[in-house]
Amino acid sequence: MRAPPSEPAEAWVVSSLWADAVRGYAELASSLLERWSPRHAGVDGGVVEPVSDLGARASSATEAGFLAALQTLDSVAVLAGRQHEPYIIESEPFSTSLAGATLVMSGPLTNGHGSDELPVDAIMAEPRTLGEAETEFRLRADAAGRRGATYLGTVLASTLDATESVAVWIVLP
Repeated sequence: MRAPPSEPAEAWVVSSLWADAVRGYAELASSLLERWSPRHAGVDGGVVEPVSDLGARASSATEAGFLAALQTLDSVAVLAGRQHEPYIIESEPFSTSLAGATLVMSGPLTNGHGSDELPVDAIMAEPRTLGEAETEFRLRADAAGRRGATYLGTVLASTLDATESVAVWIVLP
């Protein structure tokens, strides 16, 4: 990316980092408005029950606070220039009943809200092939740029004789 002729290159980089950080907040606001519009528009001809309206608004306020905090962490990463560095997370141990199995992700890991996922190419079972008597493994994932949440999915454990699905998850702080 070339800097405009009137500004030094360093100023251009800093201003584009700020633009990226501000863009993140704008995208968050847009997504919240899109999700909340039906929730707060009312039902049955525009009549909203006060109790359900209060609950919906409290839920929305809690969600907004949590997501704004996450966006702040993302913005700090952007401004520090670290948003594209690997961020390796390791799961707790999991086990299969198939000793010596080969382990393969059956698909991406998806967060509980369905709003983000860790793609298969960012996740690895360790070890990929269990030893003859081994049944325990962990997941390692590059979570750079992903939202903090619990991501759920399945690992397929296979031997020559059998295949087993193992429910797995990884927690991103």
